[in-house]
Amino acid sequence: MKMLIDGHWVEASDGNWQEVCNPGTGEVIDKVPIATLKDAEKALLAAQRGKEAMGRLPAHERSAILFRIADAMEADKATLSELLARENGKPIKQTQGEVAAAIRIYRGFAEEAKRILGKVVPMDAVPGQERNLAFTIRQPLGVVAAIIPFNYPVELCAHKDGAALAAGNAVIVKPPSNCPLTLLKIAALMEEAGLPKAAHQVITGSGKLIGDFLARSQGIQMITVTGSTEVGIKISQLAAQNLKKVHLELGGNDAMIICSDADLEKAAEAVVLGRLARGNGQICCAVKRIFVDA
Repeated sequence: MKMLIDGHWVEASDGNWQEVCNPGTGEVIDKVPIATLKDAEKALLAAQRGKEAMGRLPAHERSAILFRIADAMEADKATLSELLARENGKPIKQTQGEVAAAIRIYRGFAEEAKRILGKVVPMDAVPGQERNLAFTIRQPLGVVAAIIPFNYPVELCAHKDGAALAAGNAVIVKPPSNCPLTLLKIAALMEEAGLPKAAHQVITGSGKLIGDFLARSQGIQMITVTGSTEVGIKISQLAAQNLKKVHLELGGNDAMIICSDADLEKAAEAVVLGRLARGNGQICCAVKRIFVDA
């Protein structure tokens, strides 16, 4: 598969690519470009045009596009689920659930696109302004960069790019290096759904090279990352150089409480399932601490 930059499906500027393999079987599924800084700069320049196009779309059009994206994913959910299982390694039942969750998320943001409201503020706290009102409106930030992890790429990308598009922003997605294929497939569906050119781009390749570039670039107004604490710290440091907004999800510290009157066999089963059942335990909300009432 090729990556999506400025409305075009392209190879890396230097021609380099990497294989995407099934982690369970070693099967080579496809290959994707390894983007260079030149590619990332091209995407960033295009995103400046994309944000202008998105900013001109009224709420009802943004909502309609997101509904069309969800409908297209619904129609293609079997193919998406199978591809995600092959490249990510999760059982098909889990990838089916992830794709279904992403569809719900896009539909939810399609509704939220119509609810981005401002405020009316009475000015009577100021002498002489008793008869006046002020109002605020919400405007798009501009360009949002979204760095996606490997464990739940489809669902977590929907959280990030769905929200950004609903609010009228352009988005640059950096998918996980080892399983980008399903997100590229969804990006094609998003293009067909009618997004403006360069409103949604997907750059494949090195997380450090592309992620660091997006974090420090002035043309990015917000960066959202799901990943490790170390990555979050590095992204925050780079983003602070130009005071861009940062949204981080760096895992959890989730607890399970087992009461003294619990069925211990069921509790033990719940511990194992809570820790390992989803994503082989590589999920932010897996059980990590267990408190037992002795």
